[in-house]
Amino acid sequence: MRLTRVFNFMAFKENLSVFFNVRGFAVYARIRVGRRTRRIKVIFDEPYLNPQLGEYDMETREPRFTCKESDVRGLARGDTVDVHGKTFDVLAVEPDGTGIAIVRLAC
Repeated sequence: MRLTRVFNFMAFKENLSVFFNVRGFAVYARIRVGRRTRRIKVIFDEPYLNPQLGEYDMETREPRFTCKESDVRGLARGDTVDVHGKTFDVLAVEPDGTGIAIVRLAC
């Protein structure tokens, strides 16, 4: 006789809305997926980078935002995002497996 053990694990769900509060660090972004537009809360970052190519310095920025993964379902390379009055092209959507995603942008 074979015994089967059944485990009941409680699914852990975090309320991510707390992290994306516009009274804190978050801002609103407008994303366009195809013809559809929607507004989501994001934490926007545009760090300055100074990589070197041989003896040349290349000054650049790497715009990106962090958001709930569920807010950017369907968002893909080539779609556009408006943040702080600027329009960016989406380069990549990188979910981290915890319900949060980083969206890399290009000017």
